[in-house]
Amino acid sequence: MRSLIGLFFSLGILIAATTAAVCQEQPRSNLRAQDIVTKWRNAVHADKRTVSTLAVQLSESNRDGIAGRVEEWVTNSAYRATTKRDYDEEEIVVTQHFAQRRDWNGFVRNVEGKELSRLRTEIFEKSVILFGPPMPMPETMMSQSMVSQSGDKKLYLLRTTPAGGVPMAWYIDAATWLPVTSVRPGDDSEITTTYDEWLETAGIRTPHRINISETDKPDYQWRQASLRFERRIARGTFEATKPGPPDAFLQPGAPPIPFTMESSHIVFKVRLNGREPIGFLLDTGADENVINTPRLEEFGLKTYGKTVATGGGGSAEYDYAAGATFTLPGVELRNQHVAVLDQTGLERALGVPLGGILGYDFISRFVVEIDYPKKLLTLHDPKIWNYSGSGYAVPVTFDGGIPFTDGLISVGAKHDIPAYFVLDFGAQETMTLTSPFVKANDLLNLAQTNAYVNRPAGLENQFFSQNNVRGHIDRLALGKLTEQSIPVNLSVNVKGAYASTNFSGTIGESIFRRYHVFLDYDRNRIIYEPTAETQSPFPERKTYGLTILASGADLHTYTVTAVRPGSQAEKDGFKKSDVISALNGKPAARFTLSELREQLTHEGESYDVGVSRANDQLTIPARIKLVSLDRV
Repeated sequence: MRSLIGLFFSLGILIAATTAAVCQEQPRSNLRAQDIVTKWRNAVHADKRTVSTLAVQLSESNRDGIAGRVEEWVTNSAYRATTKRDYDEEEIVVTQHFAQRRDWNGFVRNVEGKELSRLRTEIFEKSVILFGPPMPMPETMMSQSMVSQSGDKKLYLLRTTPAGGVPMAWYIDAATWLPVTSVRPGDDSEITTTYDEWLETAGIRTPHRINISETDKPDYQWRQASLRFERRIARGTFEATKPGPPDAFLQPGAPPIPFTMESSHIVFKVRLNGREPIGFLLDTGADENVINTPRLEEFGLKTYGKTVATGGGGSAEYDYAAGATFTLPGVELRNQHVAVLDQTGLERALGVPLGGILGYDFISRFVVEIDYPKKLLTLHDPKIWNYSGSGYAVPVTFDGGIPFTDGLISVGAKHDIPAYFVLDFGAQETMTLTSPFVKANDLLNLAQTNAYVNRPAGLENQFFSQNNVRGHIDRLALGKLTEQSIPVNLSVNVKGAYASTNFSGTIGESIFRRYHVFLDYDRNRIIYEPTAETQSPFPERKTYGLTILASGADLHTYTVTAVRPGSQAEKDGFKKSDVISALNGKPAARFTLSELREQLTHEGESYDVGVSRANDQLTIPARIKLVSLDRV
């Protein structure tokens, strides 16, 4: 439940085809925007309505398959919405001075940056529907809209950008002069609102049925239950939202939390609802806490609702659950709403049992200190903690609970290319640059060092899967934090987050672990203290040539899912689907996937590798010779 209540509906076949035609280059309309806005206002009786300042609308929705009631207070400069569903609730308040969201756990955060721009456009859209489009004076934004017409002359298109918002489009029926649909950007998608059942309420015509369609997500409906207009705004209508009861408890002197690095991911043990401790992955790239679906029953949780999550390379269905309490020594996060997503693929990639992922809803309650050499997390109370060191404070802007920051990269003759990054502590690599950013800056020519496309063999259908080539940039700058000569991933994805135009890429653990880090969400910053490793050159990425995933109840069945062509592993005789059963006589049950992968990086070493192949048991003499991923 992470987005503002929308107001949209799915296009029929005829309308969808016509709208698509409008989006192409079409002849300009013979009507001006002012003319269209005037006809629109007449069609909804905007000029006949009694003068009022505030619209109060009550509606029913079924977002995520959950029945809910939405109450909205709308003016031309302020907005408030409360959503109460069968299982959770949310509140949003936006004025000219502040914007806040109280989420499903009662936690209040400020809405800012690109998220706020999108939100202001959504509010503008709502205001136009309730009050009618602004008067068609020459200086108004609607009168200055770009106008075109569909090839069949049935629709007019108005493109406009609300104050403080992002560009959006209205499609106006040339017969009724009513909006058929509107389109605006989402965070990684396009949101289409289609309007139906235009009826008169309090002297103005408004749509009583709306369908909302968002790329890669289920449609949902909205129906107006009541609408009233008021001339005066009652005191307190647009006051800042109040947080719910405290849900995070940190005892003074709570001990540091040990963690392991599993393929450059921070994993530490957590008790969920009093059950035995199990690994959870720390991930700033997750906007909420996530439970691993196959382990849901052992945690005593039941799901409700259903929606879709977008990952690095695709999307996946997920559910919700309530009543999750996370416990660590001296720490408790109580009675949380959580997402529920099948993370079996992530378990296979990391080779450790996972209860889930801890994201914004956990990290935001504390200052999280990460000591990579000691492999310890320390949680601090943000209300009393103060930083006194000399580290680099990188300011962050949260978009949906995910930290973004502005930076610069340099490669070859192109210096200080502006970039907008996710600071993703759930990402393994140094950096992964999105495919649109790569294309826009010609990085396949300037930065690519190896054209071989690295794919997640065996996990191609996972929502986090990525397809990358390797590259190299000369410099990264995040304020005072700078890194030189960095091997990176250049995405070639055509779907998922890494195909988005809304950001430039992610910065990940292979950079962060060179520092002593403080995640200080309360002050919108992440602090990086240099360590002895900070100035070390980045190592070249090399491989023996095997892609190995874990499976089985204990995750000790190690299957070869790919053998890199031309690698030493191929020369030694490994084949796809081999199951590694032993290493120098030690059975697979006695070593982890991380330990196996580590052994296979020791240049010059030799191992006798036990392999199950079909019905045969083999021993393959492996001579570790590494091939570069970074260079041809």
